[in-house]
Amino acid sequence: MAEDIECRPGGDDEPGRVHKALEDIKHAEAELERARELEARATEELRKAERELEEAEHVCFVFFVGKERFETEHETLTGAQIKAMVPNWQAGYGLELEGHGDEPDRLIGDTESVRFHAKHPLHFTPVPPATFGGCR
Repeated sequence: MAEDIECRPGGDDEPGRVHKALEDIKHAEAELERARELEARATEELRKAERELEEAEHVCFVFFVGKERFETEHETLTGAQIKAMVPNWQAGYGLELEGHGDEPDRLIGDTESVRFHAKHPLHFTPVPPATFGGCR
């Protein structure tokens, strides 16, 4: 742009006025280019922040029943809801929550609620019905 301006001899311009105007235009063009680069970076950062926000709003809780992985958007589910998510769940089977650390494993009743953790998946095991002490 600045190169397109011609200097014309004569006239009543103050000495150096045209030269200063050309320098000002070059400076303004450089500033405009920096502003475009900043705008591009800001746009990319905005897109990244929007993606992170969308991911944060759609928290997904992961848990396992046996070796099968399941996902839910719900922070809590009942034992019956968990069983209902497992294909071909055997009627009469119980659901056992594996203890974390030193905690013992425990049976989860159909109406008992289980709270999931976003960073630590829970592990459940199907437990067949038992006939301890039964006579044949």
